[in-house]
Amino acid sequence: MSSTPRTLAALLALSVSVGAGMETEARAAQALASPIIMPRPAIDANIDGTIKVSDILIYKEIFALQDNANWGRADRLIRKLDSTDLLGHVLFQRYIHPTAYRTRWTELRDWLKNYADQPGAWQIYKLALKRKPSSIALPKQPPERIYHNARASAPATLFTTRTKRRIKNHIYDLVQRERPTQALRYINRRSNRNRLSRNESNFLKSLIARSYYIERKVKQSLELAEHASESRRVAPLADWHAGLAAYRLEQMPRALKHFQNLTYNPVASATLRARGAFWAGRSLRNMGRVAEAEDYFRQAASSGAHFYALLATQHITPDFKVKWDNHSAPIDDLFLTHPALRRAELLRAADQENRAEAELLYLQERASEGEARALLTYLETHDYPAVQMTVSQRLNPPIRQNTQAGAQFVLYENSYPAPDIVGIDRVDRALLFALIRQESRFKTRARSPAGARGLMQIMPRTAAFIANDRSLAKRKGRNQLLDAQLNIDLGQRYLVLLMGENYFDGNLILTLAAYNAGPGNLRRWRKELAGVDDPLLFIESIPAAETRKYIHNVMANLWIYRTRFNQETPSRRLLAAETWPPHKRQDNVSK
Repeated sequence: MSSTPRTLAALLALSVSVGAGMETEARAAQALASPIIMPRPAIDANIDGTIKVSDILIYKEIFALQDNANWGRADRLIRKLDSTDLLGHVLFQRYIHPTAYRTRWTELRDWLKNYADQPGAWQIYKLALKRKPSSIALPKQPPERIYHNARASAPATLFTTRTKRRIKNHIYDLVQRERPTQALRYINRRSNRNRLSRNESNFLKSLIARSYYIERKVKQSLELAEHASESRRVAPLADWHAGLAAYRLEQMPRALKHFQNLTYNPVASATLRARGAFWAGRSLRNMGRVAEAEDYFRQAASSGAHFYALLATQHITPDFKVKWDNHSAPIDDLFLTHPALRRAELLRAADQENRAEAELLYLQERASEGEARALLTYLETHDYPAVQMTVSQRLNPPIRQNTQAGAQFVLYENSYPAPDIVGIDRVDRALLFALIRQESRFKTRARSPAGARGLMQIMPRTAAFIANDRSLAKRKGRNQLLDAQLNIDLGQRYLVLLMGENYFDGNLILTLAAYNAGPGNLRRWRKELAGVDDPLLFIESIPAAETRKYIHNVMANLWIYRTRFNQETPSRRLLAAETWPPHKRQDNVSK
């Protein structure tokens, strides 16, 4: 192993001279300073006239060898390359290997000199800071991003000491293990009670209240959540937990009070306030106050095209309209040679789709708004739906409402890709795209930490069961699920299976819950929630927060895709009417 870094350093010396490194830096600086052009290089005898197909094949093999930490064979192939366009990616793959390669400070320093305009630059920079000898100056930072998707966070006013954080973490652990009573006793110990402020105690009690609700101790949940709601400015979810518990106990005036408090809570997110407004409207309708309910539904609908906003429009007007817009821009011929675009196409040709997408995502983070709009045009014409979604959502607020047109929303086509995929013949395109948008964001080679793979994020064991092919569950066979056609075929077959009479008999909500959490978990939840017939109350009573959010997002996606394909949204109408919606096909498919 000790000889490998020296071999690689020699290769770098041969392939990237000092002068070439300076030239690369100059090109990178010029690329960052100039607008972006997005040509698609032709992949034939030469790519863009400068790289041979033989080099593409060599790069493809190098990436595969390094996946298996075969550095020696990879080094021999690197010597055969005429083009060094993708050498930054090759070295990055090697340098960040978690176990099989120990990267030297000098290697990291040289990478930053030559490839700071490429994805992974900040990861290499952080590693370089750890490996840098104390006597050497700091390396130059990679270029800053013009845009980044950072989330605003509230001031950290709670749990500011180590002791308080220890108490909070212990409560989190007990709640996670479904021990709300033990958690409440722990808070109420005199030693802990004296260490926590009133707001901190109520924040934790709000979490415990939800745990009581999940454990079907709804009265205890209501009492504790009501107490915690005294600190609603730091624990806005307390009103949600209290309102939901009261609604389940059919105490509508009590539920209404908490949903109203949530609707007007300035520290709650817009989505959470919309949820409160929708359920306030539901509570008022159940109390016979229909006119008042409509005001709350209008508030929910004005917050954007998410699950509860789209449901709320059904109570205002059954005519759900969407105006589709586009925010791409023409590609300026002055920008025909941007190196990031060239690398992306070469990476794609070498079967490195994820690295190609990383190039484009890194590019959009450093692009001005005008450049990002031109990039969007490139993404549309070159079939990068996953990156297209990200750039589109960056460029505009994703949704807004046109109040002059009633319940008409203005949406952007790029945020809801509809690629031309063959073989969609078992379920409607709208449902399939709704799932893919949530599962993988149209990344064909997506992998989850749990092991799910591909566009529809299918687990290998599930795939083996559906296809009756054990090899799909084995280590060597799992990557077959990254094939888009196979993945979509198996995903459709699984959906049809879940919607069959032996499982959930066409029930759309239960099918989605089972697809996300597994049919076994869903069967257990249905037993625990046997008395809950209202589908919306059932959704909000599912123990797994991930599954609740999943249903919200996929259903909203489904309704939006239905409108894009000029189809009806009967499931929205049925859910608003407290009825379980089935999946009814609307595509014109020969049977």
